[in-house]
Amino acid sequence: EPALKAEPTPALRSLERASDLALGFAYFISVAYYINLFAAFALKSGDMVNPMWTRLISTGVIGALGLIGFLRGLRSIENVEIFAVSYKLSIIAGLIAGLIFFMMSAASTGTLQFAPMDHATGLEEMRVLLGLVILVQGFETSRFLGEAYDAKTRIETMRWAQLVSTGIYIVFILAMTPHFTGDIPEQGGETAIIDMLRPLGVLIAPAIITMAIASQISAAVADMNGASGIISENTPERVTMKWGYAVTALAAISVTWSGDIFEIIVYASKAFVIYYGLECVTASYMAVKTGHSRWRILGLSTIGALTALAVLFLGVPAEGG
Repeated sequence: EPALKAEPTPALRSLERASDLALGFAYFISVAYYINLFAAFALKSGDMVNPMWTRLISTGVIGALGLIGFLRGLRSIENVEIFAVSYKLSIIAGLIAGLIFFMMSAASTGTLQFAPMDHATGLEEMRVLLGLVILVQGFETSRFLGEAYDAKTRIETMRWAQLVSTGIYIVFILAMTPHFTGDIPEQGGETAIIDMLRPLGVLIAPAIITMAIASQISAAVADMNGASGIISENTPERVTMKWGYAVTALAAISVTWSGDIFEIIVYASKAFVIYYGLECVTASYMAVKTGHSRWRILGLSTIGALTALAVLFLGVPAEGG
């Protein structure tokens, strides 16, 4: 960012512009994904699985968020996110504690079992995992909120978000493993976790549903903020962020009607890895140009770029695997 604000070389300017363009498209897709998942869980609370209603609800929610951002700006839409994040973290903490208690109790009584793997393995399994990259990313949004926050604040938020979420992902997946049965329905598979965890208690279903709803809203708001910031930062006439919210909402609604949720996940994954791959090239360029940690950065960025290429050309939808 300092190099971009100083006197960027044509190569650096071109790389960063291409990265921002890729990330902007990725945000459009991920907002659609998060809100479609939000709608699916909302319908699940009424024991209903209906792709058409999922799209209709998603369209309404995306439009509402875009309108709030357009009329009231960043601070107002952040208030929605702050409440949602606080709520979902409290539910996640309780859910992880319950899963760990269940696992320890089952292990102590000798009843802990794991379902046999009856899905595709080997290369096909790896391709499905590559298609799910979007599920474990998304902490670059602070970078594009320079209109409201200084660099130090934005760097700290990205670092803490990655550390906290990494811990949650690892512990949650390990604790969830005994509950995977491999029996995912043809429709409504995105909410299958509710049925998996019903044995833990009657409050699990409503807790997961409300947590998922809060989680998807907060994620969508974060990516809507990021997309609006990118649009504002990269338009010649400095389009304000409020118009960025409107553009993002319209683009996300278009994506909502272009495919099912698993296809949207893969679209978003591939759009994000194009951004990450370009950022790896940018990191290599800056390392060579400045000489700072040259070989370490070149090695890590090469691994990142190769991983991005693998996701781009090998990733497939989960239901396709």
